Amino acid sequence: MPKRKEDDISKLTVAALKELLTEKGLSTKGKKDELVARLKNGKEEEVDSEENESKEEEDDEEEEEEEPKAKKAKVEKPNKETTYPPTDFTKPAKRSTDIKIVSWNVAGWASVMKKGFSDYLDNEDPDIICVQETKIKPSAVKEFANYPHSHFIDGETPGYAGVGIISKHKPIRWIDGINHKTHDKEGRCITAEFEKFYLVNTYIPNSGRKLVRLSAREDWDVEFMRFISDLEKEKPVVWTGDLNVAHLEIDLKNPKPNKNKTAGFTDAERAGMTKMLDSGFVDAFRHFYPEQKEAYTFWSFMGGARKKNVGWRLDYFIVSKKLVSHLGDCYMRTHIHGSDHCPLVLHFDFEKESSAQTKTTTIVTQN
Repeated sequence: MPKRKEDDISKLTVAALKELLTEKGLSTKGKKDELVARLKNGKEEEVDSEENESKEEEDDEEEEEEEPKAKKAKVEKPNKETTYPPTDFTKPAKRSTDIKIVSWNVAGWASVMKKGFSDYLDNEDPDIICVQETKIKPSAVKEFANYPHSHFIDGETPGYAGVGIISKHKPIRWIDGINHKTHDKEGRCITAEFEKFYLVNTYIPNSGRKLVRLSAREDWDVEFMRFISDLEKEKPVVWTGDLNVAHLEIDLKNPKPNKNKTAGFTDAERAGMTKMLDSGFVDAFRHFYPEQKEAYTFWSFMGGARKKNVGWRLDYFIVSKKLVSHLGDCYMRTHIHGSDHCPLVLHFDFEKESSAQTKTTTIVTQN
């Protein structure tokens, strides 16, 4: 048979192409362009063809098995996403007689107010909400109808740091700062004293890129521990906020590349947290979920980190051991957006005291 030119081969009908392939002992499966390519390449193309045929056979087998697989799929499997984290909102009428406190780094008060903060507050309906990185002057914060008691502070640098507490209940008093001349210039801590505990809301200093502020962070940890230890001598403490540290390796997605290279996961910062816990405090979230992985409160805005759940657990409720028996639950609201952090929720149930004289959920002494 005379050798055909490549242009002639491409003009042949599918039937003619298959006839030629049969003569050459090559596969006749595939579309016209595949048949043409197989004729042009000869044996070399045949190897690829066999691989394609094998894949086609696998696909055929999968198609044949499709019906029984569909039958198996009818068996309902448990939805793992419904167990943790919770996404439903529990109103007072639907939950135990407890106190609900929320902590949320809002990454800018003016910004989060445009992104549904009021709706979230209505749905969550906490007794108290602590916010961090507010970046706003206290005089610019408007009151919420159901939260008549609020207190915000800012730092000397406009649009930087700042914290606030919004409460349904009137505190005995407010305490600004940690009684340290340098650190208190940045507006990073306020405390509300209630009848049964001190509530300390903090936005802990970040060690910065290349850890340029790590020494300042270490100094903060020392001074803050002194401050909180003094409070704890008077009554139990609930410490919350953006603490800017991932304490354990399971508290961030990628521990190895970040260890001692990235702010929030240095040995010094983690040791500071360990020292605090060893002095008589408990990480409320880990109390309930000691081995829970991929439970984060912060995701970078870059690289689609939140969608991929490449995050860090930087926000905490740290409570005095004296309060552990009253803890109800602690969990993240990972489905709530508006910031690069999500809200963290803590439940207390002080009716567990159950004394004849103290059957109340009141947490204040003033009205």
